Amino acid sequence: MTTTAINDPVLEIRGLETHFFTRDGVVKAVDGVNLTVGKGEILGLVGESGCGKSVTSMSVLRLIQNPGEIVEGTILFHGEDLLGLSEKEMRSIRGDRISMIFQQPVGSLNPVFTAGSQIAEVYEIHESLKKKAGNAKAVEMLEKVGIPDPERRAKAYPHELSGGMAQRVMIAMALAAGPELLIADEPTTALDVTIQAQIIDLMREIRNDLGTSIIVITHDLGIVAEIADRVSVMYAGEIVEEAVTETLFAHPKHPYTRGLIGSIPLAGDRREWLEVIPGRVPNLIDLPGGCRFAPRCKAREEAGLKICTEQRPELINIDDAHTVRCFLYQEGAK
Repeated sequence: MTTTAINDPVLEIRGLETHFFTRDGVVKAVDGVNLTVGKGEILGLVGESGCGKSVTSMSVLRLIQNPGEIVEGTILFHGEDLLGLSEKEMRSIRGDRISMIFQQPVGSLNPVFTAGSQIAEVYEIHESLKKKAGNAKAVEMLEKVGIPDPERRAKAYPHELSGGMAQRVMIAMALAAGPELLIADEPTTALDVTIQAQIIDLMREIRNDLGTSIIVITHDLGIVAEIADRVSVMYAGEIVEEAVTETLFAHPKHPYTRGLIGSIPLAGDRREWLEVIPGRVPNLIDLPGGCRFAPRCKAREEAGLKICTEQRPELINIDDAHTVRCFLYQEGAK
């Protein structure tokens, strides 16, 4: 499969397949995903709920639990395959060299420990600091992520924090050990617009100041347009398009990407209605033959392409930095 070449890659995912073995059948949540993240790059991973974005990120950290299993592929972190490491070796990487901001920050924090003690624990584990020194570093980190009165907030329990505060605590925990790669899973969900903007600015500062590589997982294309250097679009367990952010929004190729962008309300928009993608995401246990988007695709009907329902398309290059999984762009297609 064709993938975009990235200089100095931090993370390279090749042929990743993560399946869930249920009573009803095999759920192919991630099915042949290729992704690369460069040093200091912000990659946006977008798509509808259930397309495999979060499962991809959990696979990187080897946090897939029964009945899920990584059945195929490689996950190279600075050239080392994470799938070949022992659980002990992975524990030394999680929260240290690779950190993650999980969805629902209040629910992800331990309710019986203060915010400061949970951040301090990162320093105690990964830097072998004593409790007092760890607590002092925790207060410093809360200040860095823009939390006012950090000493008082460090003593607060998760239920005493607003959604925005809890999200910043999660970011502080994720950054405590100075990770080389940060995975942010829906980092602004359920936050008001002002807090969303602050979180976006904070992640941009993290990248600029520390050189941290970041994967932002979201269904919100507005966030991706504002923060990402490059975008990968996921649908039904696979990548369907990837390009530099400006290129993707100016010249989207895949019909699914075009539908997503067409559904975004814009300031001063004079359209009488927004675009709607017909149909629904396919059942990952019973995937359609051929292209997985074919049953919802108006473009292939207009082009009269029968191959879309018969054969699964490969990722192909549109140019050096733009790939798409669509027969509309195969040689000879109209």
